[in-house]
Amino acid sequence: MNHKTVLRLMNKYGLLLEIRRQRPLYLRQQQMHRYENILNRNFKAVKPNQKWVTDISYIFTDESTLYLSDVKDLHDNFIVAFDMATKQDNALVLRTL
Repeated sequence: MNHKTVLRLMNKYGLLLEIRRQRPLYLRQQQMHRYENILNRNFKAVKPNQKWVTDISYIFTDESTLYLSDVKDLHDNFIVAFDMATKQDNALVLRTL
């Protein structure tokens, strides 16, 4: 299929994505402290409350972007806590915890 046809169909059904620009190098170097990788990609837990992970997901809407912060138990993939906000900041993560 021609790439212009695919582009026209994606535009018709609202499937076009926003392309985010790469941040300048000086902003990437100002990241917070990184902790060591304790899990080492071992996402299996033998008992509940042994391993919890957190994640922030972006939900793009017509009006704005929503941020979903959640805490998940790796034993049975149970969502322990979640919170949603229109701004991604430390307060969102602290409210989730």
